[in-house]
Amino acid sequence: MVKKFFLVLSLVLVIITLNLSQASASFMGNTLTADWLYQTTGNILQSYTLNVGSDVELPFGSIASGPLISIDVGDDFVLFSWNDDANWQSTDVNGFRFTDTDGTIADITGYSIGEVSAGITGLDTSDLSFTSESVFGNFGTSSFVNGNAGDYIRLDVDFEPAQVPEPATMLLLGSGLLGLAVFGRKLRKR
Repeated sequence: MVKKFFLVLSLVLVIITLNLSQASASFMGNTLTADWLYQTTGNILQSYTLNVGSDVELPFGSIASGPLISIDVGDDFVLFSWNDDANWQSTDVNGFRFTDTDGTIADITGYSIGEVSAGITGLDTSDLSFTSESVFGNFGTSSFVNGNAGDYIRLDVDFEPAQVPEPATMLLLGSGLLGLAVFGRKLRKR
């Protein structure tokens, strides 16, 4: 009876240690909600569910306004690409907010302009905002010059680093399991 108890306890500890769920410090493999906000941050023009993978999440033609832009989300970036001349209407709000749908992504700690093609001008950090679970790019400001075919904007996202178990913790767990095994072996010899 005692032998079975220690065996079950050891297995439970190992399973708990191996299955510790930690937030991912990346968009890849997670689900985002992409909301196209227009005129106010409370007015959602269109909403999309994105399963972030290796393909373009919103290819040309999938956004309600037509085939003007595509949106690709990677590990730590959001890439907007133009395949035609785009006409973003100048208004207080006209852009996309990307939100962690399932709460599985590590806290967002920053959002910045990564790369911008030569045809895009007027975009600056005041057009970007973020919370711990969402990022927002506003392309409706009066200073933003619309993109043309071939233009792109890459917005980079910074995450809180994923937690990695300390080596000392793993050593302690391993020592405890070894102790349980030795104790169980002594009980078996009796």
